[in-house]
Amino acid sequence: MKITGSPQRPGTFVFFIAAMLIAAVMAISSGCVFLGAKEMSDPNSPVPVQVQVVQKTTVTTIPQTTSPAPSIVFTTVPRLGSKDPIRGRVAGVEPSQYNVVVYIFVDGWWGPKPLWDKPLTMIKSDNTWSCDMVTTTTDALATQVAAYIVPAGYNPPRLTGQPELPADMAMIPHTVVTR
Repeated sequence: MKITGSPQRPGTFVFFIAAMLIAAVMAISSGCVFLGAKEMSDPNSPVPVQVQVVQKTTVTTIPQTTSPAPSIVFTTVPRLGSKDPIRGRVAGVEPSQYNVVVYIFVDGWWGPKPLWDKPLTMIKSDNTWSCDMVTTTTDALATQVAAYIVPAGYNPPRLTGQPELPADMAMIPHTVVTR
């Protein structure tokens, strides 16, 4: 039997359809779109199918920013025994939307400053901050100081006697200094 428009060799038509199906599966898996494949809906159709493959393109625009990633540094670290405040600077955040949480390590444990009841330090509009870390006599002997950038309204862990900083805060931008 000879089908009009089909190749002359037996089995070639079946090979052609198999090759087209393989190409279609590969094209679909790579994100291509088929146009003009209406005849493929009837598997008994003896008409060779012409498939036009059009590459599907997705454009993603990433907004360009000039601000750096959120970061925090100490600009003034008082010497051991001093009652002076600790000072720092932040970058990459809007000061009105963030605060700084300061913890000191004294007598073998970490505690928030300036006070347990008021552990958030405001960031000024020029991205600087200052924290009174000495509110009791022993605070001046703190051997380490840590500062974290947190969203405004954040309720930081109180750390009432813990020998380690909170592990869940490790991903928050922070800095630690030993003095």
